Amino acid sequence: MKLGQIVLLALSLVGCAVPPVQRPAILVPLAVPVGTETGVLALGPVVPKMQQADSIANVQYGWWCKEAPPRQLATDVLPFSRLNLVRSFTGVLEPLRYRLQKAPESVFTEEQPDYTLGASVLKVHSNVCFPFVGHPSLKVGDPTVAKGSVFVEVKWEVFSNTERRVVFSATTQGAFEAQETVAGGFDTLAINAFGASLRNLAADEGFRSALVRSSSGR
Repeated sequence: MKLGQIVLLALSLVGCAVPPVQRPAILVPLAVPVGTETGVLALGPVVPKMQQADSIANVQYGWWCKEAPPRQLATDVLPFSRLNLVRSFTGVLEPLRYRLQKAPESVFTEEQPDYTLGASVLKVHSNVCFPFVGHPSLKVGDPTVAKGSVFVEVKWEVFSNTERRVVFSATTQGAFEAQETVAGGFDTLAINAFGASLRNLAADEGFRSALVRSSSGR
């Protein structure tokens, strides 16, 4: 192992433990049964709908995870990129045999989905330490490496593009915790929490029933 890797490993293990955020239940996702199929599902809008009290971040910094003043996250900005949201959507639902909207071969053509899944992010709670940052502003050092945990609460809606109405809705929670540092920092922790919330949605029989149809049609 190279010296730089050894040093990075050692530094990732030092410091105080980061207190976890709320730990919601971890449910078992339901796969689409063999012999049935779903309508084509696309990921639609994912929008922030947080109250100020539901978007506070607890920040620690430095090798020993010194506490910084709590900060308010913007209530009108999501802590996830669209690219990571799509990756999470595909990574969770595709292995469960859901039919997902495919990327078009041409910029002028696009498969029309039967359903669109939208999401409203209601809460984002986080306790995150940035060991390679030397100031509570996070402007000194490297904030792209972090450890800790993020909790999210998401309201999901399945919209039928044929019926032009919402056919299913549910609210789920999800959390992700890393006791050792991860690349990508807060973004990595947050998108994994989003994925956990989506897996809990996939554990809801109502979600599967809204999308599944027999091979001969609904």
